[in-house]
Amino acid sequence: MDRRILFITSSFLLACGPALPPDRFEAGAPPPDGGETDAPSFIFSDAMPDVQPAEAGSCEAPDMLVILDRSESMAAPVGTQGTRISLAMSAIQKITAAPTDTAIRFGFQTLPAIGGAECSTQLVVPIGDAKGSAIATAVGTMNPQLNYGTPIGAALTSALSTFAKNKDPERKQYVLLVTDGGECCSCNTNDYDIGIAQQLAAAGVETFVVGFGGDDDPVLLNDLACAGHTASNFATSCACTNGACKASASINASTTPLYFKASDGTGLKQALASIANQTCCGCNVPVN
Repeated sequence: MDRRILFITSSFLLACGPALPPDRFEAGAPPPDGGETDAPSFIFSDAMPDVQPAEAGSCEAPDMLVILDRSESMAAPVGTQGTRISLAMSAIQKITAAPTDTAIRFGFQTLPAIGGAECSTQLVVPIGDAKGSAIATAVGTMNPQLNYGTPIGAALTSALSTFAKNKDPERKQYVLLVTDGGECCSCNTNDYDIGIAQQLAAAGVETFVVGFGGDDDPVLLNDLACAGHTASNFATSCACTNGACKASASINASTTPLYFKASDGTGLKQALASIANQTCCGCNVPVN
């Protein structure tokens, strides 16, 4: 069985949010929540950011736009745990619930749009304070869009527009993309997607990338993590030209994912909680 691995960026030094200790989950330890015991849900990379918890009120709550892939492949089952989309919905509801939704100003977007065209995207819940309940309601009715592809580029383009309209120099701003694949099938090219992530970074918006389910496109997602400035071991794993970053040519994407990678529901919840804890203002989301 493939080891389920989650890599965490070493370059992400923040003023707010607690760090998880490197030994919190050890290789070979049984995963929480009754998962399989022959491999951990994930292990941390060697380099953990040295981030100390911030006291509530000591920093501005950041903005985070959660983008969920609801393409046809998200209907695939994950063992006996449920479908990819049902597990993703549960993980998103967990991290966006109160009181975390006052320490992070969440928004929620889907790709493709609900009832929209194949290459569409939709901002379902605008970014704002205390949006957990609205996101829970929206996510709770989400289904995969059958016969539709994965318009990652369209979603990132929409996110660029959203943040341009809501730029706040006092807040950190992030995109959190959860996908089980890559750009598909006739919407945009991988280069287009990477270019938009680079534009987001240039505008001060960093992009976290979570690959879920085992069918993710490691080449594209590695490049997106570098373009979004959240890649594992960013300084050595990414190559940047005039501030525009991609994965270094020396990185073998199939063996060295630079993004967060989760293979089951437990690993996905832990990945999203870890991201929230790196970025939030004085919160502590349980990873179990």
